[in-house]
This record gives sequence, structure tokens and C-alpha cells, in this order.
Amino acid sequence: MRPVDEAALRRLIAERVAAWNGTTPQDVPMDRPLADLGMASRDAVALAGELSRATGRELPTTLLWEAPTGEALVARLCGAGAPGAVAAPVPPAGGPGG
Repeated sequence: MRPVDEAALRRLIAERVAAWNGTTPQDVPMDRPLADLGMASRDAVALAGELSRATGRELPTTLLWEAPTGEALVARLCGAGAPGAVAAPVPPAGGPGG
């Protein structure tokens, strides 16, 4: 698992959100729910895949609902928040209910 670059994650998230809502990455409010900023289900799955590649971790496709804002995503992927939040790779979705 490679180290997580917080600035790169913020940039990646801001660029994707900007593409969804037709703004610039600098104007993306990272504290607003991504669904409020134009995220559709397919966007969430695509971004989870990109974040998986960026972090070298297998992330669940439900990640953007578990961490609904840009700030929450960065915190989760950088291990902030709950102890051990993402200390180990997250198993892929696909079990019961997934």
C-alpha cells in the first residue's frame, strides 16, 4: 500500500466534482455533500475506482455514501477520524447487501 498524498486526493476530488457541476476545481466546496454538487451513482463508482488506484487500496463502491463530502473522503483515506479508519485495505463491496 503506497502512502496517501492528501493534496493529490483533494485535487482529484475537486477536479471530478467540478466536472459534474460545471465549475472550476478551486470553486468546489469540499464541506458540502457530493450528492448536492451533482454526483450521480455512476460518478460515485467511477470516483471510488480512481481513488482506489490513487491510494493503492481496494475501496468499496459505497465509499462516497460512507464519506459524503470531499473533506470526509480525504479524512477517511488519510486515516484521520476514527482510529484505524483506513489503516488496512477496505474489502471490496459484493457481500450481503453490497
